[in-house]
Amino acid sequence: MWAWVGIWLWSWLIAMYSPNAMPHSE
Repeated sequence: MWAWVGIWLWSWLIAMYSPNAMPHSE
């Protein structure tokens, strides 16, 4: 269960701190 939470959080963090991976203008 915690594995899914970790993966989701990690993906979110990567998306937030990596504009190259997920370029979105807000």
